[in-house]
Amino acid sequence: MVRSSRITCSSAAAVAMAGAGGSSSSDDDEAGEEIESAPPLRVGEERAIGSWGIRKRFLRAGQGWATPVPPDEVSVHYVGTLPDDTVFASTRDGGGEPRTINLGSGDVIAGLERGICTMKKGEKALFILPPLAYEDSGALGVPIEQVTVGLDRAVATMVKGELAEVTVKFEYGFGNTEVQRQSITVPSCSTLIYEVELIDFTKEKESWAMSAHEKLEAAEKSKVAGNDLFKIGKFQRAAKKYNKALNYINEDGQFEDEVEKLMKTVRVSCWLNHAACCLKLKDFAQAISLCSKVLETEPCNVKALYRRAQAYVESYDLELAKTDLRKALELDPNNKEVKLLQANLKKLQVESNKRDAKLYANMFDRIAKESDAVSKKRKVENASHNEEAKSSDAEEALEVVKEH
Repeated sequence: MVRSSRITCSSAAAVAMAGAGGSSSSDDDEAGEEIESAPPLRVGEERAIGSWGIRKRFLRAGQGWATPVPPDEVSVHYVGTLPDDTVFASTRDGGGEPRTINLGSGDVIAGLERGICTMKKGEKALFILPPLAYEDSGALGVPIEQVTVGLDRAVATMVKGELAEVTVKFEYGFGNTEVQRQSITVPSCSTLIYEVELIDFTKEKESWAMSAHEKLEAAEKSKVAGNDLFKIGKFQRAAKKYNKALNYINEDGQFEDEVEKLMKTVRVSCWLNHAACCLKLKDFAQAISLCSKVLETEPCNVKALYRRAQAYVESYDLELAKTDLRKALELDPNNKEVKLLQANLKKLQVESNKRDAKLYANMFDRIAKESDAVSKKRKVENASHNEEAKSSDAEEALEVVKEH
């Protein structure tokens, strides 16, 4: 049976509450997409926002017109309940302080984040989230792998002071995973309902307005976020974090030598980490490209040679893989991972040679049979031609005799 949960959020901070679900297949969706273009809700009204199964009930109007977007920082209060009104998460307990989250970072479930992104400062709303809500981020004391996508994205539609109710379908919540929240078990395939109040949010500084040191700090922060996502198997989202980090410190920028040296280190790290994501996602061409960038900068980077060799092996470019592994072992003769891959490569080459030998044997056998068939056909044709020639000669001889 599909169940849902509710989260009440207040804005000045953003508050999220979640029910059940699992991981979502919408890793490519960025939190903070615009999910509501209909006329503004009136207090007490409810409607779906976006196509993610999230529902929002407007409880209290907020201030101004601005709503947060990733990677803004928001401050929220929240209360999360199951359909039977069991509370499984709350920032209000014991006079608790609002929770501060960074939109798009996976601090809260994506369904709630989507709801918060619709809120204004001071607004209060109730969000009902289906199981898609809990995807791959962590929040409210929940392990990072148990937090929903839906909430994260819902918050991105909110303005300061807004209070709303967000409903998130199970696909955007915890999916088909049963989740433990404090003393509560959230069943699999549960719809979640969040009542969210967006208390406050802080706009992230634009890259063009940052100093070199600020760009370096922002890139490092995004890289760390990518590492956290990679550790829990969210490779697509991790790759986006690495790309974001690289955008802060792209090679086109003009930086002082000391700063450029530090940025180069972060760039190489992000290229390598992104390549690791690509290997997991089976995007071997991109993995090769990223490792090649590293090797253009650091020709003796063993990790880049190893990961590019992995991609070459998966792409069945065995000779190129062999070249990279040979160089990697020259640089680091005791590297166990490289040695293991080289051993696997040798096995693949033996198997490949056997397949090639069998293929060529079959091909030559087929050619021989075809050649023999052609030869036999020609013999038959020649024999027929000879018989016709003899018959013609006999007829000519007979005609000559008759004439004489």
